[in-house]
Amino acid sequence: MTKKGMLGFCVLAMIGCLAGCAKKENSYVEGVYLTYGENNELYVFSDKETDSLFLAEIPNDVVYDQNGNKTTRDILDYGDTVRIYHDGTVLESMPPQYSNVTKVELEEEAVKMGKEEKERYEKQIDSFYWESDETEIPMLAIETTIENQLSAVKVNPVSFKWEFVDEDGNTQHTASSLAKDQDVPTVACEGESGSVQLYFSLNPKKIKVLQCNKKENRELEIEKNDTGYFVSEVEAGKTYQVEGIWEDHGMVTYKFTVTKIESE
Repeated sequence: MTKKGMLGFCVLAMIGCLAGCAKKENSYVEGVYLTYGENNELYVFSDKETDSLFLAEIPNDVVYDQNGNKTTRDILDYGDTVRIYHDGTVLESMPPQYSNVTKVELEEEAVKMGKEEKERYEKQIDSFYWESDETEIPMLAIETTIENQLSAVKVNPVSFKWEFVDEDGNTQHTASSLAKDQDVPTVACEGESGSVQLYFSLNPKKIKVLQCNKKENRELEIEKNDTGYFVSEVEAGKTYQVEGIWEDHGMVTYKFTVTKIESE
Protein backbone atom coordinates (compact mmCIF):
# COMPACT_ATOMS: atom_id res chain seq x y z
CA MET A 1 0.00 0.00 0.00
CA THR A 2 1.57 3.26 -1.11
CA LYS A 3 -1.25 5.77 -0.82
CA LYS A 4 -0.46 9.04 0.88
CA GLY A 5 -2.29 10.92 3.57
CA MET A 6 -3.57 8.05 5.70
CA LEU A 7 -6.67 6.97 7.07
CA GLY A 8 -5.63 4.00 9.11
CA PHE A 9 -8.30 4.67 11.65
CA CYS A 10 -12.00 4.58 10.93
CA VAL A 11 -12.63 7.58 13.18
CA LEU A 12 -10.57 9.91 11.01
CA ALA A 13 -12.89 9.10 8.14
CA MET A 14 -15.89 10.48 9.97
CA ILE A 15 -14.47 13.57 11.68
CA GLY A 16 -17.11 16.15 12.46
CA CYS A 17 -20.04 13.75 12.36
CA LEU A 18 -21.81 11.34 14.67
CA ALA A 19 -21.93 7.59 14.13
CA GLY A 20 -25.18 5.90 15.08
CA CYS A 21 -25.46 2.75 17.08
CA ALA A 22 -27.51 -0.35 16.26
CA LYS A 23 -28.08 -3.18 18.71
CA LYS A 24 -29.20 -6.78 18.50
CA GLU A 25 -28.77 -9.05 21.51
CA ASN A 26 -26.93 -12.43 21.49
CA SER A 27 -25.08 -11.73 18.26
CA TYR A 28 -22.05 -13.14 16.52
CA VAL A 29 -20.33 -12.53 13.22
CA GLU A 30 -17.89 -14.66 11.22
CA GLY A 31 -14.92 -12.96 9.66
CA VAL A 32 -11.49 -13.44 8.16
CA TYR A 33 -8.68 -12.00 10.30
CA LEU A 34 -6.53 -9.57 8.30
CA THR A 35 -3.47 -7.63 9.47
CA TYR A 36 -2.13 -4.39 8.01
CA GLY A 37 0.05 -1.40 8.81
CA GLU A 38 3.78 -0.78 8.60
CA ASN A 39 4.56 -3.72 10.89
CA ASN A 40 1.22 -5.55 10.57
CA GLU A 41 0.38 -4.24 14.04
CA LEU A 42 -3.22 -3.40 13.12
CA TYR A 43 -6.03 -5.78 12.25
CA VAL A 44 -9.46 -5.81 10.64
CA PHE A 45 -11.94 -8.49 9.57
CA SER A 46 -13.66 -9.38 6.30
CA ASP A 47 -17.27 -10.51 6.78
CA LYS A 48 -17.75 -14.02 5.37
CA GLU A 49 -21.32 -13.29 4.25
CA THR A 50 -21.08 -9.75 2.86
CA ASP A 51 -17.41 -9.75 1.80
CA SER A 52 -17.00 -6.35 3.46
CA LEU A 53 -14.72 -5.13 6.23
CA PHE A 54 -15.58 -4.62 9.88
CA LEU A 55 -13.68 -3.76 13.05
CA ALA A 56 -13.74 -5.45 16.46
CA GLU A 57 -11.28 -4.94 19.30
CA ILE A 58 -10.31 -8.37 20.62
CA PRO A 59 -9.31 -8.65 24.30
CA ASN A 60 -6.58 -11.25 24.86
CA ASP A 61 -8.59 -13.17 27.46
CA VAL A 62 -11.58 -14.10 25.26
CA VAL A 63 -9.84 -16.05 22.46
CA TYR A 64 -10.30 -19.83 22.07
CA ASP A 65 -8.60 -22.26 19.68
CA GLN A 66 -10.29 -24.95 17.58
CA ASN A 67 -10.25 -27.37 20.51
CA GLY A 68 -12.03 -24.93 22.79
CA ASN A 69 -8.92 -24.12 24.81
CA LYS A 70 -8.49 -20.57 26.04
CA THR A 71 -5.55 -18.81 24.44
CA THR A 72 -4.59 -15.31 23.20
CA ARG A 73 -4.91 -13.30 20.00
CA ASP A 74 -1.30 -14.18 19.18
CA ILE A 75 -2.44 -17.51 17.70
CA LEU A 76 -4.35 -15.75 14.93
CA ASP A 77 -2.68 -15.49 11.52
CA TYR A 78 -3.57 -13.56 8.40
CA GLY A 79 -6.48 -15.30 6.70
CA ASP A 80 -7.78 -17.27 9.70
CA THR A 81 -11.56 -17.50 9.99
CA VAL A 82 -13.01 -16.63 13.40
CA ARG A 83 -16.43 -16.38 15.01
CA ILE A 84 -16.81 -13.23 17.12
CA TYR A 85 -19.48 -13.00 19.82
CA HIS A 86 -20.50 -9.53 20.99
CA ASP A 87 -23.27 -7.78 22.91
CA GLY A 88 -25.10 -6.67 19.77
CA THR A 89 -23.82 -3.11 19.65
CA VAL A 90 -22.70 -2.12 16.16
CA LEU A 91 -21.16 1.32 15.71
CA GLU A 92 -21.94 2.74 12.29
CA SER A 93 -18.41 3.88 11.60
CA MET A 94 -16.35 3.30 8.46
CA PRO A 95 -15.94 0.33 8.47
CA PRO A 96 -18.59 -0.68 11.05
CA GLN A 97 -17.33 -1.75 14.47
CA TYR A 98 -18.70 -4.49 16.73
CA SER A 99 -18.33 -3.40 20.35
CA ASN A 100 -17.90 -5.27 23.62
CA VAL A 101 -16.58 -8.55 22.23
CA THR A 102 -17.22 -11.39 24.70
CA LYS A 103 -15.72 -14.41 22.92
CA VAL A 104 -13.67 -15.23 19.81
CA GLU A 105 -13.44 -18.77 18.41
CA LEU A 106 -10.88 -19.86 15.82
CA GLU A 107 -12.94 -21.77 13.26
CA GLU A 108 -10.52 -22.38 10.40
CA GLU A 109 -6.80 -21.78 9.94
CA ALA A 110 -5.53 -20.21 6.75
CA VAL A 111 -3.41 -23.13 5.60
CA LYS A 112 -2.92 -21.81 2.08
CA MET A 113 -4.48 -18.67 0.65
CA GLY A 114 -4.74 -18.33 -3.11
CA LYS A 115 -3.32 -15.33 -4.96
CA GLU A 116 -6.75 -14.05 -6.06
CA GLU A 117 -8.17 -14.36 -2.55
CA LYS A 118 -5.21 -12.49 -1.04
CA GLU A 119 -5.46 -9.73 -3.66
CA ARG A 120 -9.18 -9.35 -2.89
CA TYR A 121 -8.47 -8.81 0.81
CA GLU A 122 -5.66 -6.37 0.03
CA LYS A 123 -8.02 -4.31 -2.11
CA GLN A 124 -10.54 -4.22 0.74
CA ILE A 125 -7.89 -2.91 3.14
CA ASP A 126 -6.65 -0.37 0.59
CA SER A 127 -10.19 0.99 0.36
CA PHE A 128 -10.01 2.47 3.87
CA TYR A 129 -6.35 2.38 4.95
CA TRP A 130 -3.82 4.82 3.60
CA GLU A 131 -0.26 4.51 4.79
CA SER A 132 0.98 7.60 6.55
CA ASP A 133 3.06 10.14 4.68
CA GLU A 134 6.06 10.95 6.87
CA THR A 135 6.62 14.22 5.03
CA GLU A 136 3.38 15.54 6.55
CA ILE A 137 2.66 16.58 10.13
CA PRO A 138 0.61 13.77 11.77
CA MET A 139 -3.12 14.34 12.19
CA LEU A 140 -4.90 13.81 15.50
CA ALA A 141 -8.54 12.89 16.05
CA ILE A 142 -10.21 12.76 19.46
CA GLU A 143 -13.17 10.44 19.93
CA THR A 144 -15.80 10.54 22.66
CA THR A 145 -19.06 8.66 23.19
CA ILE A 146 -22.21 10.72 23.76
CA GLU A 147 -25.57 9.03 24.28
CA ASN A 148 -24.17 5.79 22.81
CA GLN A 149 -22.95 7.59 19.71
CA LEU A 150 -19.41 8.29 18.61
CA SER A 151 -18.25 11.85 18.10
CA ALA A 152 -14.87 12.56 16.52
CA VAL A 153 -13.10 15.92 16.41
CA LYS A 154 -10.07 16.78 14.32
CA VAL A 155 -7.31 18.57 16.26
CA ASN A 156 -4.72 20.55 14.31
CA PRO A 157 -1.17 21.09 15.64
CA VAL A 158 -0.50 24.32 17.53
CA SER A 159 3.28 23.97 17.20
CA PHE A 160 5.79 21.55 15.71
CA LYS A 161 9.39 20.87 14.77
CA TRP A 162 9.48 18.33 11.96
CA GLU A 163 12.10 16.91 9.63
CA PHE A 164 11.95 14.33 6.87
CA VAL A 165 13.95 12.99 3.97
CA ASP A 166 12.60 14.00 0.56
CA GLU A 167 12.59 11.99 -2.66
CA ASP A 168 16.10 13.22 -3.50
CA GLY A 169 17.50 12.02 -0.18
CA ASN A 170 17.82 15.51 1.30
CA THR A 171 16.73 16.25 4.87
CA GLN A 172 14.06 18.94 5.06
CA HIS A 173 13.10 20.92 8.18
CA THR A 174 9.85 22.69 9.03
CA ALA A 175 8.68 24.36 12.24
CA SER A 176 5.86 26.42 13.73
CA SER A 177 5.74 28.15 17.12
CA LEU A 178 2.80 28.27 19.52
CA ALA A 179 0.80 31.44 18.92
CA LYS A 180 -0.84 33.36 21.76
CA ASP A 181 -4.64 33.31 22.05
CA GLN A 182 -4.86 30.56 19.46
CA ASP A 183 -8.30 29.01 19.01
CA VAL A 184 -8.45 25.35 19.97
CA PRO A 185 -11.17 22.83 19.09
CA THR A 186 -13.81 21.77 21.59
CA VAL A 187 -14.44 18.17 22.61
CA ALA A 188 -17.84 17.49 24.20
CA CYS A 189 -18.60 15.23 27.16
CA GLU A 190 -21.89 14.32 28.84
CA GLY A 191 -20.96 15.20 32.42
CA GLU A 192 -18.43 17.13 34.44
CA SER A 193 -15.83 14.59 33.32
CA GLY A 194 -15.43 11.95 30.66
CA SER A 195 -12.95 9.80 28.74
CA VAL A 196 -11.38 10.31 25.32
CA GLN A 197 -9.61 8.18 22.74
CA LEU A 198 -6.73 9.67 20.75
CA TYR A 199 -6.00 8.55 17.18
CA PHE A 200 -2.91 9.64 15.23
CA SER A 201 -2.35 9.21 11.52
CA LEU A 202 1.20 8.18 12.48
CA ASN A 203 1.66 6.88 16.01
CA PRO A 204 4.35 8.69 18.03
CA LYS A 205 7.25 7.04 19.82
CA LYS A 206 6.28 8.86 23.02
CA ILE A 207 3.18 10.77 24.05
CA LYS A 208 2.26 13.02 26.95
CA VAL A 209 -1.15 14.52 27.80
CA LEU A 210 -1.21 17.52 30.14
CA GLN A 211 -4.10 19.31 31.82
CA CYS A 212 -3.33 23.02 31.49
CA ASN A 213 -3.57 24.93 34.79
CA LYS A 214 -2.50 28.44 35.78
CA LYS A 215 -0.04 27.28 38.44
CA GLU A 216 1.21 23.97 37.10
CA ASN A 217 0.20 21.59 34.33
CA ARG A 218 -0.84 18.11 35.44
CA GLU A 219 0.22 15.05 33.47
CA LEU A 220 -2.50 12.45 32.88
CA GLU A 221 -2.24 8.69 32.73
CA ILE A 222 -2.48 7.19 29.23
CA GLU A 223 -3.34 3.65 28.19
CA LYS A 224 -2.15 2.49 24.76
CA ASN A 225 -4.51 0.12 22.96
CA ASP A 226 -4.74 -1.49 19.52
CA THR A 227 -5.88 1.64 17.70
CA GLY A 228 -4.63 4.60 19.71
CA TYR A 229 -4.40 6.02 23.21
CA PHE A 230 -7.07 6.08 25.91
CA VAL A 231 -7.33 8.85 28.52
CA SER A 232 -9.71 7.72 31.24
CA GLU A 233 -10.68 11.08 32.71
CA VAL A 234 -10.78 14.63 31.38
CA GLU A 235 -12.68 17.47 33.04
CA ALA A 236 -15.18 19.85 31.47
CA GLY A 237 -13.94 23.43 31.33
CA LYS A 238 -10.28 22.42 31.13
CA THR A 239 -7.80 22.73 28.27
CA TYR A 240 -5.50 19.84 27.44
CA GLN A 241 -2.17 19.70 25.65
CA VAL A 242 -1.01 16.61 23.76
CA GLU A 243 2.72 16.32 23.08
CA GLY A 244 3.97 13.65 20.71
CA ILE A 245 7.55 12.71 19.83
CA TRP A 246 8.27 10.88 16.59
CA GLU A 247 11.61 9.15 16.27
CA ASP A 248 13.72 10.58 13.41
CA HIS A 249 11.09 13.29 12.80
CA GLY A 250 10.54 15.59 15.77
CA MET A 251 7.84 16.84 18.12
CA VAL A 252 4.26 18.05 17.58
CA THR A 253 1.95 19.74 20.10
CA TYR A 254 -1.86 19.78 19.95
CA LYS A 255 -4.46 21.43 22.19
CA PHE A 256 -8.18 20.96 22.84
CA THR A 257 -10.78 22.09 25.36
CA VAL A 258 -13.41 19.87 26.99
CA THR A 259 -16.94 21.19 27.40
CA LYS A 260 -20.04 19.72 29.02
CA ILE A 261 -23.12 19.22 26.87
CA GLU A 262 -26.05 21.13 28.34
CA SER A 263 -29.22 19.06 28.60
CA GLU A 264 -32.34 20.51 27.01
